Amino acid sequence: MRKLLRRIPLSLFAALVGLAAGLGLWEIIDATQKNAVRELYEQQLQENLEQRARETLIHFDHSLNSYNTAAQLLASHRRLANYLNPLYWFSDDRDPVTIYKDQPPPWLPEPSRWKPLISPSHILLIDSQGTLRLQLKYYAREGKQVGVFSYGSGCGAEFFLCSIRKGIRQIVDGFALGEQLVVREPVRVSVQR
Repeated sequence: MRKLLRRIPLSLFAALVGLAAGLGLWEIIDATQKNAVRELYEQQLQENLEQRARETLIHFDHSLNSYNTAAQLLASHRRLANYLNPLYWFSDDRDPVTIYKDQPPPWLPEPSRWKPLISPSHILLIDSQGTLRLQLKYYAREGKQVGVFSYGSGCGAEFFLCSIRKGIRQIVDGFALGEQLVVREPVRVSVQR
């Protein structure tokens, strides 16, 4: 080995030792840098997630307040009070449920009052016995925004706004969700041991 080392020129030997030391140092620094970069990345990801969660929570809270304000406006509005004042339903009444589908009912406040609020698309008027008396299925018009709250188990929750696009009414009506809900049957499962 000594003979071999004597045959190698000193400059080449210094270059090989320098290269070996550089590679060793590079491996040590690379491992430390990888850990530092990974920690920095995870910290930034956590901060971004927390920021987005805060923003979503603030937006959700604002929307809930808007729904609350809209409900209070509707409940205390003179038109609704005038509509309900002369009405009295008896428990044995079998009048069909009044459904407003394409046009808003006359007691609903005019659209200009809903501008800063979330306008209702579905309203149920239920009497004191729990019987449905009136149903409003007033779909949002094209270009309007609808608040959507999405929750998936284990995935977190998200609140966002969607804009209504042209033709969505036909798609939603095509699902016939109301008819599907009416024909549901309870499922009973018996467990045998």
